[in-house]
Amino acid sequence: MTIKLFMLVLLSTALFACKKNNTVADNTVRDKDNNVYTTIDIDNQRWLVQNLRTTHYNNGNPIRNITTNNTAWLTTYIDAQNKKDSGAWCYYKNNIDTGKVFGCLYNYYAVVDPRGIAPLGYHVADTNDYHILIKKLGGANVASAILKDTTKGLPQSWQSPNTDASNLIGFTALPGGARFGSNPTSALGYEAYFWTSTPFLNGQGHLYKLSNNSSYISLFRYDKFDGYSVRCVKNIN
Repeated sequence: MTIKLFMLVLLSTALFACKKNNTVADNTVRDKDNNVYTTIDIDNQRWLVQNLRTTHYNNGNPIRNITTNNTAWLTTYIDAQNKKDSGAWCYYKNNIDTGKVFGCLYNYYAVVDPRGIAPLGYHVADTNDYHILIKKLGGANVASAILKDTTKGLPQSWQSPNTDASNLIGFTALPGGARFGSNPTSALGYEAYFWTSTPFLNGQGHLYKLSNNSSYISLFRYDKFDGYSVRCVKNIN
């Protein structure tokens, strides 16, 4: 047995044990819209297994649903600069059936709005949350493969080759694509983008990207008016 194969076996055994030992009786949670999510425990982190799809902040205010042209998405940056309501969401190509599978695409302003979009007790994952998760999975070089759902080639799944996907811990990352502020929606089936709540300078925010042709998870900085998926997490004892 090679050293690489031996290490993979050890990692698989540890992750399966982690998943089994952290199973909870009530592993569901609801958001403000009463959408139901299942959860998975990884050490002291409890992650939602599905992408967020609420359309309201936790105080009941609606998040703006922008279904029109690119200008409307771009001007949320101006709204933010003027301290106006700047949060926004959409379904990929405004298709509600797609949204039921992949969740909503949110701009960064919705992600960090103090009214909150995560289910109560949870928060939008930040870069530290992902850092802890990625380290547990063995590093950035293999984390994407472990996080990705294993389906491929279907209209609402990863497209081939879906490199090395194992979904080993049940995170079930799906390729929800993106709504770029300056371009139409793109990359459904090929890429998953997850906003973090960690800010960056120059009007950008941090996010993680998973691809259908790689086992590597990448950290990027993109414009805050872009629309991406969101995963939520909370710390547990």
